[in-house]
Amino acid sequence: ITSYKKWIDITRKKDLMRVSDRTRRDKLIRIKAFLNFCVEIECLDKNRLHYKINPDDNNKRKEFRIEQLQNFFNTDWYNKDLEHNLKEEPHKIWIPLILLFTGARINEIAQLYVKNIREKEGIHLFRIKDEEDDQRTKNSSSNREVPIHQTLIDLGFLKYVEYQKKLNKDRLFSELYLTKNKGYGQHFGKIFNEFKYTWLDEEAKEKLNNNNEILLDLHSFRHSFTTASRRGKISEDYYSSILGHKKNQTQRYGSVPPKVYFTNINKVEYVLDFTRLKNEINNFYKIAENN
Repeated sequence: ITSYKKWIDITRKKDLMRVSDRTRRDKLIRIKAFLNFCVEIECLDKNRLHYKINPDDNNKRKEFRIEQLQNFFNTDWYNKDLEHNLKEEPHKIWIPLILLFTGARINEIAQLYVKNIREKEGIHLFRIKDEEDDQRTKNSSSNREVPIHQTLIDLGFLKYVEYQKKLNKDRLFSELYLTKNKGYGQHFGKIFNEFKYTWLDEEAKEKLNNNNEILLDLHSFRHSFTTASRRGKISEDYYSSILGHKKNQTQRYGSVPPKVYFTNINKVEYVLDFTRLKNEINNFYKIAENN
């Protein structure tokens, strides 16, 4: 027998005993793990089993709790190694912050060019578009302009943009590299997924290791942003547009002044103290500007 379809046909005709759902799932998980490894070493462009055996991934993926975010922003990335990261690996510092305060997808931010940071009517924006050959967006609704949250501005993000210009960098995160069919975010996603085990609580790690009972990854920042939007009582029309969801008939992103979206996105708040981080990041760019 050379076809799995023939095996299925024989099984049905003879009413053979089938393996349990748990056994089937365990075997497919092992195959999926091997295919994921092939993707990581770039022998495959994607794991085509991924969504077939994980239809409930959206239900498993959780937002980060405030305690988990507090732990993360107190790791070495944001403390001991802050100066090194700001200079050599700024994606470690800025990408999580941007994801948390925009709800954007990792590849949307990882692929940005410096010129994609725009100012319109006095409001600074992330221009998320598939304009360049190496830029991709999920669908037409994903092409959008997202106001830069005031917290990011206070933390010194616009100074980082000027710093990249001073270094003659075209891309916002020039240290990231493009992976075929995976964009610029895959490499950082792998680094983040390994690093999360150093700061997540034991309960979360146990659930992550327990047959993927939950999922916590870079996309979880998007879930955190959505929850914060609802908590801030932002109209679903507004935060759906900011997230790049499909637009409804009564709301079209771009028909409302940027200031209105800026006002709404700033209703997204987290019980996090960024005072130290704000002072140290701004001091870094102040010194860099004078050198």
